Amino acid sequence: MKTERAAALRRAGRGKVISRRGFLRVSAGTTVVAGLAACAPAAAPSSTGAPAEAPAAPEQEMHDLIYWNDLTGPDGEIQQALVDRYNDGPGKEAGVQITFEIYPGDTLFTKNMAAYGAGNPIDILRASAPQTNLMVGNQMLVPLDDVMTEAGLDWGDFYPSPLEAFTIDGSRYSIPQEVSNYTIFFNTDQAEAAGLDVENFPSDRDEFIDWVQAVTERDGDQYDVVGLVIPGSGGLPFRWWFQLVYQFGGSLLTEDYSQASFNNDAGGSACQFILDCFDTYKISSRDILDARRAFMSLYGSIIQDGAWMSPAFAEQEGLSFDSALVPVIGNELFSYAITMAGVIIRHDPEEAGRVEACAHFLKWMSDDPTWNIEVPTVPVRQSIGEMEELQEIPYMKPFIDLVPYGIEAPPIAAFGEIRGRIVEILDSVWATDLSVTDGLARAEEQVNDILAG
Repeated sequence: MKTERAAALRRAGRGKVISRRGFLRVSAGTTVVAGLAACAPAAAPSSTGAPAEAPAAPEQEMHDLIYWNDLTGPDGEIQQALVDRYNDGPGKEAGVQITFEIYPGDTLFTKNMAAYGAGNPIDILRASAPQTNLMVGNQMLVPLDDVMTEAGLDWGDFYPSPLEAFTIDGSRYSIPQEVSNYTIFFNTDQAEAAGLDVENFPSDRDEFIDWVQAVTERDGDQYDVVGLVIPGSGGLPFRWWFQLVYQFGGSLLTEDYSQASFNNDAGGSACQFILDCFDTYKISSRDILDARRAFMSLYGSIIQDGAWMSPAFAEQEGLSFDSALVPVIGNELFSYAITMAGVIIRHDPEEAGRVEACAHFLKWMSDDPTWNIEVPTVPVRQSIGEMEELQEIPYMKPFIDLVPYGIEAPPIAAFGEIRGRIVEILDSVWATDLSVTDGLARAEEQVNDILAG
């Protein structure tokens, strides 16, 4: 029984159940579905005059499913409310109930793998593309093309990029939930003070550099306002470099993910632009330690960040800002993006109707725009992205417009290790301890070693 499995997982200390929705337990001869019982005809009297026993109403098969995710903030409360609405409405009607459990992002996937290895697999997991690829390699996931089509999901309504990130060997293994992409936030007060038109943020390299130089304030090497917030190390300069590699016509890995593919003109041009921001254009400072704090304190004028930061920026006293599309520094528009999605964990043996029950829930969640509007999050469905209610959310439109140009991390299990190694080496390039040529060569060698396994 799935209810026994859920209880066993909780007793084993694998997590806290945020909300446990009750569901109908159907047992032979004891429980009937109330709606069916209400519709049953009255019993006809027997030949002896005593009422005849009413025929038992058909039993409804129930599926109690376990859904694990990493939504530890207010977004988790919103998705919990959605799950509650599903359980009380379409889920109840379809005989499906969801147990919604939240774990921190740094432990969720490990717990999922442990549960599967212990023979207690959950049903639905919120996962990234690299995590999905790892699970596919271990034959842990149900391919979703047919079952979701039969559930009525409109695959054609998805933006291509989020779907492609979870397509492995020609099969789809997930239902994308939202895109975490990164675009431009800029200080409008500082732009207006520099005589710039805040309604027309620049879209190409030359105009962008001119804009950033106009809002930069410095005395020699001492900055009063850093035009473009790119720190001298860490994840943010990596994101800029990653998207610029693609803007300059390159890629991180070869098409089959077997080798590094960035030690070339595209990778070098991406590095050189970031170095030029520090040393030639003098619009960025290596000394920034906290990029978001720099922007919110008015020390930084422009930052690339995610839509989820809009509420925090809006609450910052004295900060007036707007959002805009990432400029094209190279040859065409691309931007770093991460999509999270729902996957169905394979069971062995497989209970009849369980996969279809999972598909019913995932399809309902995908069709409902509440998640995107109330968090808000960047949608993966074109019909939702076009909704006026979402388009009018402050600062959201550039994020929606950017979805078709998102570049996802390669969907391979080794990406985390690859990213860490590249970040470490590029940090030495930004510090000028390594040349661009030597840095890319070293990164290529180490990435290829990782891929060779």
